[in-house]
Amino acid sequence: MSQRCFHQQHLCWPRAQRVMVRNIRMSSSPGTVVSEGFDSPLVEKSDSALNGGIIHLYRIPFLQESETMELLKKVKAKVSANIADIMTEQCFNIQLDNPLTPEKLSTLHWLLAETYEPEKLQTRSFLEEEVSRSSSAVIVEVGPRMTFSTAFSSNAVSICKSISLVEVTRLERSRRYLLRLEPGSDPLDESQLKEFSALVHDRMTECVYPNKLTSFQSDVVPEPVRVVPVIERGKEALEEINVKMGLAFDKQDIDYYTHLFRDDIERNPTTVELFDIAQSNSEHSRHWFF
Repeated sequence: MSQRCFHQQHLCWPRAQRVMVRNIRMSSSPGTVVSEGFDSPLVEKSDSALNGGIIHLYRIPFLQESETMELLKKVKAKVSANIADIMTEQCFNIQLDNPLTPEKLSTLHWLLAETYEPEKLQTRSFLEEEVSRSSSAVIVEVGPRMTFSTAFSSNAVSICKSISLVEVTRLERSRRYLLRLEPGSDPLDESQLKEFSALVHDRMTECVYPNKLTSFQSDVVPEPVRVVPVIERGKEALEEINVKMGLAFDKQDIDYYTHLFRDDIERNPTTVELFDIAQSNSEHSRHWFF
């Protein structure tokens, strides 16, 4: 029998494999679904699942005990010695273009749950339940930026479609950290929270989630494309845009591109063209000298 794998560190599936989840029955209690064959909490119907949009499923832990202890040592040294404990969970942020039926919602839970510990997946955050019982704790959540789908999401969506969960259009995983402070300690300030966030995420591809995701739409507005007046102002225009955009053109570059656009092509370059040129010149195979 083929084995499925949806481990917290990777995501894989036997190629071209279609899976049927059998023995799913409706519970006598309205709003719940029970899948026979494994013990798990009842799969709850959420309004988001019925109406589309983004639904959230939480699974613990994200980090194993040894990894958590290693992170705690680093955090005590670099952020605050008053942090007594760290708990982690991962959140699956699932975008739907159409509502899920109760049967499909149960299938999605089955897919994301740990094979031998399905009770560690639920629709409510484990960490928020801990925060409600403690006044000296704070949650920090980090995950992929909204502007592009990750490889994890592409793979996950492919798996979902292979088992007829065609409503799933994007599935991103964020990481949530609960920082529990020593009793009587002052709350962490904004700078300390930023220091912790910097330790647990890659600022180039990830960001901090101040609130629960409700959409993958990004509020980032691209800068307008502008024309750089090289014909009118010569290399002075390139020198200014070089500093402003951080293009890293040297004197030889400035002279060359001034001549190229003013004398050969006889038109002004755009900011997009100059940025592309700067990236091309920074490639190892394109270095002009060493």
